[in-house]
Amino acid sequence: MTTDLLPPLGDASDPRSAGEFGSNGRRRLAGIADIVVHVDGSDEDEPRLAWAESIAVAADAHVTAFMTNEVPISPLLLHPGGEFVLAEIWKQARKTGDQVEVQLTTRMTLLEPLNSLRRSDGRMVDLCTLAARQARACDLFVASRPYGAERNWPALVETVLFEGTAPILLVPPGNREPANVPRTVLLGWQDTRECSRAIMASMPFLRAAENVHLVAVAEDGSEEEYRRDPMADTGRYLARHGVRLELRRVPHWAHYGEGLLTEAKALDADMVVAGAYGHSRIRERILGGATLDLLTQAEVPVLMCH
Repeated sequence: MTTDLLPPLGDASDPRSAGEFGSNGRRRLAGIADIVVHVDGSDEDEPRLAWAESIAVAADAHVTAFMTNEVPISPLLLHPGGEFVLAEIWKQARKTGDQVEVQLTTRMTLLEPLNSLRRSDGRMVDLCTLAARQARACDLFVASRPYGAERNWPALVETVLFEGTAPILLVPPGNREPANVPRTVLLGWQDTRECSRAIMASMPFLRAAENVHLVAVAEDGSEEEYRRDPMADTGRYLARHGVRLELRRVPHWAHYGEGLLTEAKALDADMVVAGAYGHSRIRERILGGATLDLLTQAEVPVLMCH
């Protein structure tokens, strides 16, 4: 493994000028004003809300809790003769949703930042479309990591990735660690459009972090030398934006995603930033890929863009 250090350039050499601290001495995030967090009444609401609240406090941002209440409608019920059963399913779903909404309304009063609750009832496909719409009118969308031992709204997460414009922060299921503004961020580097989008979207976190590691994982058989110049260009770009970073090149991994996650654990990273689906989703489902590894195995929050 090789390592290069790139200090911030210009006035950003003073960490306070890079936007790390607010007037009250707290570390802050500049450039985030509106956060949407997905909630559904499950136990995973707490870690999602904790991360959304922590980021909102640091950024002085508003939090919108986007509550999804799925109505499990079979296509067979949409044909003539299914009206009665369909109406009963909607009735029961709304009743369940009302109970969840009451609980979440009470929970939202405990959040420190300004906040609101927005509820949507409907079929999965409709909820996914509404989630993507929310992700086109905010600065950050917070959800749960979708795959692994448990599945947490994978269709919604992937719709937000492909049809939304905001970056999505994916919190590991069962994550009960205190949510703080990340101090150590691992930025998974690849010479792709998706990676560039993730870099720009994560700039508030990168500028506020104490340690940023720009990491290139050389898969077995890859041309590592070919990657060096573009990676150095990215490092200079980040340094000019006041990011204090270290360039790390990690060789000899069979799978990029596994190498990235191993490095994140070694660095004790609080957050991983990566581009999503540089290859097609079908190819990643069949052959595997870095995105699928992160969506399935990441033990720390992952910020992604497509």
